[in-house]
Amino acid sequence: MFDLLWNLSQQREIAQLRTEVNAARRDGGSARDSRIDELERRMDLLALTTMGMWSLVREKLHITDAELESAMNHIDLLDGVADGKMSPPRNCPKCSRTLSRRHSRCMYCGTDVGPVL
Repeated sequence: MFDLLWNLSQQREIAQLRTEVNAARRDGGSARDSRIDELERRMDLLALTTMGMWSLVREKLHITDAELESAMNHIDLLDGVADGKMSPPRNCPKCSRTLSRRHSRCMYCGTDVGPVL
């Protein structure tokens, strides 16, 4: 069941991106076209890699679709918003190092960086 939902979601996202790519092609020049072609190629490769990895994990480790969905929901909520996206990593305002999402202080310089996301 989750496979069907996952595949439908992936196909919808791919179709949306292709629509955006085609619109950008109409509006952009040849340099932009090559960049869009590269992004589209990378997106297709990422979708294929993700589906291949999930297939192997499910087969070799006997992890269920429900367990994957639960992990995805947990990761989605790490930024406090269930929006189907991951927020970009935060950087410490003092030392500029990447912060752990689990801590309210920078583990490198000790700066208070606000609430845990």
